[in-house]
Amino acid sequence: MEIGATEKRVAEGRLRVALIYPGTYKEAVSSLGYLMVYSLLNEDPEVVAHRFTLESPFSIEENLPLKAYDVIVASVHFEPQLPKLLAYLERMGVPLRKEERERRIILGGPGVWNPFPSSAFADGVFIGDGEDTVPRLPDFAHLHPTEWRMDGLFSTWSGEATRFAYHDLSYPYTHILTDSTAYGRFPLFLEVNRGCRFACRFCLVGWTEPHRNRKFSQVLRIMEEHFERGAEKVVFFGSDVLSFPHIKRLLDDLASFGIPFSIPSTRVDKIDDELLSILARGGVRTLTIAPETAYWKRKVFISKPLPNEDVVEVARRASSYGIRKVKLYFVLGFPGTTEEEVETLINLVREVRRYVKVGGTVSVFVPKPYTPFQYLPMEEIERTAKLLKYVKRKTGFNTMNPKRAALQTLLSVGDEKVSELLLRAYRNFNYFYWRRVAREMGIDIDTYLYGPRKTPWMDVVETYVPKRGIEEGFEVSKGVYG
Repeated sequence: MEIGATEKRVAEGRLRVALIYPGTYKEAVSSLGYLMVYSLLNEDPEVVAHRFTLESPFSIEENLPLKAYDVIVASVHFEPQLPKLLAYLERMGVPLRKEERERRIILGGPGVWNPFPSSAFADGVFIGDGEDTVPRLPDFAHLHPTEWRMDGLFSTWSGEATRFAYHDLSYPYTHILTDSTAYGRFPLFLEVNRGCRFACRFCLVGWTEPHRNRKFSQVLRIMEEHFERGAEKVVFFGSDVLSFPHIKRLLDDLASFGIPFSIPSTRVDKIDDELLSILARGGVRTLTIAPETAYWKRKVFISKPLPNEDVVEVARRASSYGIRKVKLYFVLGFPGTTEEEVETLINLVREVRRYVKVGGTVSVFVPKPYTPFQYLPMEEIERTAKLLKYVKRKTGFNTMNPKRAALQTLLSVGDEKVSELLLRAYRNFNYFYWRRVAREMGIDIDTYLYGPRKTPWMDVVETYVPKRGIEEGFEVSKGVYG
């Protein structure tokens, strides 16, 4: 069941947009960015935007094929969604190479903010916030992509430089409510802030998005509107939710009214007894924390120097409030990772387990564009795999496949050659297959994984942190590990 889907039909629109999410329906309706783009497009009376997912060969709203729409817009949150998107388009009979079709394809989302790995098939890429750029689609969709000139839109045909688009969060959005999300029945996805002040050196958000909070009055307006429409819980979104000035008041009010809520992973230095009391009264039984690493030298290296003792203390205090579980997120695969570093991680998990149940995930470092670590090589794959296997045996945590992380790195910090590789290898997202195809094409994958790595996106996309500032961030990190 859905509340708030558009009732407009294709025959009513001057511009008909197929909005694709390269995942399942449940994933699509759990993506606030995707739902906001849907809302933004359909606010224009002359635009009809209908949804497609990998499970839906026809539009969800009207059961029509892709060929019934003028433009395809796809939301790509993670780089590995790109091969899935290409496979879906092929099944739907859409020519993949941009030169071989008339229908335009525009991508958006953090998975494609480096526009080069998708440049062989996408006509353009929305880069940054979409509130100001997406509604302008009717203004340029009829033009050839060589004529597309707008901040926040990169034309893969012209290659002209653009600027990262920033929005002041003044858009009082609404989104579809449904009982089939990854967060349960009819959740309101409430974004309270965007961007981050802490600038961890591996994090895309901290180096591309200045920190902004929504106005409290607007947050209340969004909540009121969605509860009137049938929302049953609140899922808070934001890169630093606990820095929102009114967050405790909001959570306290929700707890008082018995309205369930959830918050994303939090920094331990933001968790105090007042917050723990509110979370417990709100029925929260699991706390999520992302230390990223337990090794102090690595903490300084990534610019997230939060002591392990604080994590253990938060777990101890959380247990006294009835919070029974803590989820921990770590990252391995930085160059020079040692056995001592891994043992420190295992010891931290062991200490936290003295007070609460512990679950977690260990991801593999994937360098991101526009960050200081865009220049940083990955650790050798086989070594990372060995360390992950040991961590999994000792902690029981879920671990990321380092070979898939390597392919994600190609799509994260790749160039136009990687785009050609993607077009040839997308049907089989397998590391050894991609290496074989790359070798046949004369492409050295190891250059992208281990360096020296070029950064062509820095020449065509301007962010609020200048290139020199990003380079200085990398130089500082080298002062820690050399």
